Parts: sequence; C-alpha cells; structure tokens
Amino acid sequence: MSRRNRYRFQRRDYRRILQHKEARVKLIAVQEAPAASGIHKEVIVYQSELDYLSRCILDVPNIETGGQLFGFYGAKGTPVVCYAVGPGPQANHQITFFNQDVEYLQAVGDILTREYGLQHIGEWHSHHQLGLNHPSGHDAQTMHHSIDALHLGQFLLCIGTTNGRSANINAFTFYEDDNAYYPSTWHIKAAASPYRAIIDERLRDELVQPATKEPRLTGMHISKISIAANADANQLLRAYNV
Repeated sequence: MSRRNRYRFQRRDYRRILQHKEARVKLIAVQEAPAASGIHKEVIVYQSELDYLSRCILDVPNIETGGQLFGFYGAKGTPVVCYAVGPGPQANHQITFFNQDVEYLQAVGDILTREYGLQHIGEWHSHHQLGLNHPSGHDAQTMHHSIDALHLGQFLLCIGTTNGRSANINAFTFYEDDNAYYPSTWHIKAAASPYRAIIDERLRDELVQPATKEPRLTGMHISKISIAANADANQLLRAYNV
C-alpha cells in the first residue's frame, strides 16, 4: 500500500494504542535516519497548541508529562496539529516515563473525533531536563511496534525538554514498515487554533488545563511562520524568545 493511501485515518481505539506502552522507559539514544525523498519534513501547527504544550511541560520541569495530538493530514500527507491534549488527572508522571490516563483520553478523544472530525495523529511527551531532545530507543521501538501492529500508516511523536525556564519541542515522523524516524520542522500558524476555544468550552468540566499561564519556547526548529494581518506578532516573539 502506498504511503499516500495510508494517510487516511479512521477513529482510534485509544486503549489499543496505549497498551503497547510499557511501564518503564530505558533512555537509550537511537540513531536518526536522514530525511529521504518523499518524506514529509514539515509539521503544520497552530501557535496555540505549541503554547499549550510548553505550559504543560513547564508545569512539571523535573518529571515526564505528555498527551496526544489531534488534527488531520493535508492532501499531500502533511500533518496539521489542531488540538493538543495534555495529561489526565490519573496520569502517571515519573522521572523516566509517562503513562496517560486512559479513561481521560478515551472520553476526550471520542468527542474530538465524533463531534469535531479530528483524527488522532500523534503523541507527545517530555524528557524534561534529561538532556534527550529526541525519541529514546524505547520510544522509537514502541512507536514502530504500535504503527505496524495497528496499521496506522503515519504517526507523529513530539519530544519536549526544558531548562526550567522555557521549553523546547521537536517533532518526529514515523511511518509504517519503516524502521527509521524523521526529524521534522515546524510551520507555525501564528494564531489560535479554530478548535481550541470551542473544544475548551465544550469540555470545560472534563479537561485538565496546565497551571502555568505564560508559554515560553526557545530553540525551536522552525521552517516557516505564517502571521495573519491582524495577528500580534510581538506576542509570538515574546513566547518564542526570538
């Protein structure tokens, strides 16, 4: 099956995806493959969603945290991140591993897919101050196993780190039947996702919001920033420390 055909995603059974995650993570670096022809090296994301991830990471700068990414794939297979989900109330945060609250993800994810037509296109978690800004060997093994077992075609994994004052988030693309993974750059839409306020209001009694109010990002691998005519460019500059 061609990669383009495999970009079509159906509604996910989150329990099946998460059951492939083991309880502990052994942090072993894995060699990154060079980007090959036809590999999508860019991820489109709304600024509000990167801001949200940075706030979650800064909430817990000494242990792992994480969540899921929802959005869709463009006509050429480019991932578009429209809504990020953080850790649920029963999530397990440890120094070297993170386990999502499955009941929380099931409840939130079902509404995102059923009511808003978003697809579960990726996962994210932090390596906080461990000095590892890419997938560990365990991360890569888990992603490859899950993608191949569930025939996901393509999936994102974003890794966050922090120095305690700001966060850094790197995106990596994984493909079915491909033992490598590919570093991706950010194409940032300098605006709030059209889904963020609507879904936050729809799920105001269910969502767990980060306590950190101000986003702070630095060292991002950015290929492009699209700023609307009426956007506050200064706010973007402040948040991204550039």
